[in-house]
Amino acid sequence: MLLEYLHAQHGKNLLRQPGEMPLWVSYSRQNHGQAISTKTLANICEQHLETSKVHALRHTFAVGMMRSGAPITDLGGSPGSH
Repeated sequence: MLLEYLHAQHGKNLLRQPGEMPLWVSYSRQNHGQAISTKTLANICEQHLETSKVHALRHTFAVGMMRSGAPITDLGGSPGSH
């Protein structure tokens, strides 16, 4: 789903996009296409994960990858960075 979102948002050539390109963008009238704020991301986490702790999103993603069979080495981050 993430890859589909990224392709829809930024096109198929993701590696050619500028490094400062926002990953999560707003669809609101005031900020359309701009990066969403950390508060907005916290609100999304609260709504869907029942916690406003954005870091929970990282753990939720990691658990999903592990359940799908991804090796732990593919999860990124550094040892002890949780």
